[in-house]
Amino acid sequence: MGHKITYDKNTIDLILELYIEGLSISKIVEKLNLTKTPVKNVIKNKGIMRSGYSNGKKIDFTDEQKKLVKKMYLEEYKTSREISNIFNVSFQYIEKLISKEGYRRNKSEANAMIGVKRYHNINYGEYNKYVENLPIYFKYRKKVYSITKQQSIHLLDNYEKRNNSGIEGAYHLDHKYSIIEGFRTNIKPEIIGNIKNLEFIPWEENIKKRTKCSITIEELNKI
Repeated sequence: MGHKITYDKNTIDLILELYIEGLSISKIVEKLNLTKTPVKNVIKNKGIMRSGYSNGKKIDFTDEQKKLVKKMYLEEYKTSREISNIFNVSFQYIEKLISKEGYRRNKSEANAMIGVKRYHNINYGEYNKYVENLPIYFKYRKKVYSITKQQSIHLLDNYEKRNNSGIEGAYHLDHKYSIIEGFRTNIKPEIIGNIKNLEFIPWEENIKKRTKCSITIEELNKI
């Protein structure tokens, strides 16, 4: 009897991430140098196995798949077309699912999403000016501030030097990976507002830094 192949959590998470991004099982197996059947079982057990367009079977998403659709649509600003391509199902099915489950964006949210995609790759300064006036960004920033207030910032270096701008030797609380970049790159507010992403820096540096990041997204993912 053959030995059953199992994968550690990191490998499983990577398999699921690649599959959700749209890679086929064959491509995942090739990319990660894994075995097809165990990879297929990981995806099947998670309940996110994609249905084909022409296999003649009725498409019926699991609760897990519906949650993923909701996340992609409302948090990652993906369109119905993009989601249908990821799950390899018809555009019409995703449209019906979004309406049926009540995920549909209101008009202002839809316009904001279009604007974010349009400005995503243009001049950094212009993009920031645009984003800073979005109601959806206000909501995101408010959530980050709420999370930040819950952190034990008194444990951070230079906490005792916290004071207002213009005072010699004063420090400001800073988000290493900035709030606006967190919004732009779809990072959860809970991560941006976490104490691991916080530090106190001289107020002059904070004023100059503004919306820039002092760490990369790769560094953020490691903390």
